[in-house]
Amino acid sequence: MTIQEQLTSMGLQVSSTLISDDFNGMEGSHTHKAKLSNGDVTVSMNFTAGCAHRTPMPKFKNGGYTLHDVAQNKQTKPNPPSLEDVVYALMMDSQCVMHGQSFDDFCDDFGYDTDSREAKKTYKGCIKQWQKLVKLGLYLEELEEIFQDF
Repeated sequence: MTIQEQLTSMGLQVSSTLISDDFNGMEGSHTHKAKLSNGDVTVSMNFTAGCAHRTPMPKFKNGGYTLHDVAQNKQTKPNPPSLEDVVYALMMDSQCVMHGQSFDDFCDDFGYDTDSREAKKTYKGCIKQWQKLVKLGLYLEELEEIFQDF
C-alpha cells in the first residue's frame, strides 16, 4: 500500500486554501492554510513550500533569467500540499518534543541559545504540532513506520 493509501485508510483527509504567494518568477514561496481531518476532528496549520512546488515546473537557471523566462515562470500556479506532505511535516515538527524533551535539551539538539525568544517560540510551536497529532488520534511511532522510506 502507498503512503497515501495508508493515511487515507486511517481516515485522514486534507484540504487547503492558498493564503499567500510571493513568487516573482525567479524565487519566492507560497503558503496554504491546510486543514487535516480525521472523522469529526480537524486541525489547521500553515504549510509553506518553495518555488519548485508549482505547476508547470518553473524554469530555473544557474545564471541570468531573460524577461521571457520570468514572465513564463510567473504563469505557474502553486501546488496545494498533499496529504503526505501535511502529515509528514506535522510528524517531523512533533518528533523533537514527543518524549517530553525539555527546552534546554531542545536547544542543545538544534543549536539554539536557551536565552533566545525565537528558540522558545519554535519549541512551543513544536509542542502545538504534537498536540495536533494527539487530537487527531495519531501515534507518532505508527507514522514514523509509514514514512520510513518517504
